[in-house]
Amino acid sequence: MAKPLVEQCIELAWSQWAALGISGSGVLVPKHEVDLEAAIAFAPCLEDLDPRLYAEVLDWCIHFARDFTSVSVLKQVLRRFTPEHRASFERFAAIVNAQGGTKWPTSERPRAFTPSNKSTCRLDSPASVGLRARKAFGISARADILVGLALVPLSPQIQWTHVNYLLGLGYTKRNLSEALNDLHAGGILGTMRFGNTIRYALIKSEPLRALLAPLPEGPGQPWAQLLAIAASLIDIDRRTRGKSATTRAVEVRKFLEQQRPLLESVRILFPELGTGDPWPKLDAWMEPMLRP
Repeated sequence: MAKPLVEQCIELAWSQWAALGISGSGVLVPKHEVDLEAAIAFAPCLEDLDPRLYAEVLDWCIHFARDFTSVSVLKQVLRRFTPEHRASFERFAAIVNAQGGTKWPTSERPRAFTPSNKSTCRLDSPASVGLRARKAFGISARADILVGLALVPLSPQIQWTHVNYLLGLGYTKRNLSEALNDLHAGGILGTMRFGNTIRYALIKSEPLRALLAPLPEGPGQPWAQLLAIAASLIDIDRRTRGKSATTRAVEVRKFLEQQRPLLESVRILFPELGTGDPWPKLDAWMEPMLRP
């Protein structure tokens, strides 16, 4: 039986943030890159799910987030979350802005918070490859695209990609297209036309992989989309707890139907929920996607 979704999210968050340098022990080592903006956007959920982790994430963000975070990407990622979640994020952002010098979107006044000062910034972990790339290439779509392409599993054939395959990075299609064109103009990417679309491939993948090493074991994950869906499902579970299985199922199906275009955009298969209580099936559907 799959772990409950809440446990999956807590385990994922501990794993990812520990890989970036928060104070924690005995957590799983991530096999995938951490998407910093997605992890930050999801962080308000942790205030209820795991207050200690929430405090440590605040501590890390206060000390280090300013040097790595793209505000424009963060705003784009936050649009995938509910208005209620974004209101919680504003409270989180107000604390980080006040003590960490960031300029995240918020109209809230900061609450009192005392950082633990235990966090470090781990740039040497495989999961923090995105942070290393931003130090090397700047905080930009170009840096994130290069990481995404470097993490494509190696094969004897050239790996051609299309702008739609990169939507999981959290940028708009326009920003991605401009960045791909820049990388092509700079001699990093080759292009080939397939029908009416242009596809791109790294000209020399091995030098890039060596430059970004150590790399995580697995390919990139659409964390922004997955964590936004997880946050909404957790909220639905909380709001409908105590109601009939039929009512809960209706709420879940309505939400997932609204998310169908998003799921398809990042090639996530729609779940088969059947009849009865949907949550065991949802837990099983999310578990492989939320493995760190």
